[in-house]
Amino acid sequence: MDNHPIHLSGFIAPDRLATTLMLPSYSTLTLHILGKNDVIVIEERSKMLLEISANKRIEEHGGGHFVPSNANWRNFFRDYLLDPLRNILSPKLSGSSAPNSGANTPGVLNTPG
Repeated sequence: MDNHPIHLSGFIAPDRLATTLMLPSYSTLTLHILGKNDVIVIEERSKMLLEISANKRIEEHGGGHFVPSNANWRNFFRDYLLDPLRNILSPKLSGSSAPNSGANTPGVLNTPG
């Protein structure tokens, strides 16, 4: 099985090595998971990473800075990890992404969107 990164609230680190490895762009198949209401990694920082990711899939959930964990997201992650090249239905099309497991970042209010 090939390795394909998953960026959760991803951004480009302000580091010379990161810049050397990633700029001007990279072509590795990458899954990007973004929280609409993430106040820790704001949208502008994530967009910088999305712009240099040439072979990307973007999924967004309505919450904040957490990994969505309800059934539709768990199924999506399982299916993606088994075969990232397969046409997998977006988890946001199969139900709500509000956290139901208590897996929120402490001290951060996560509101479903």
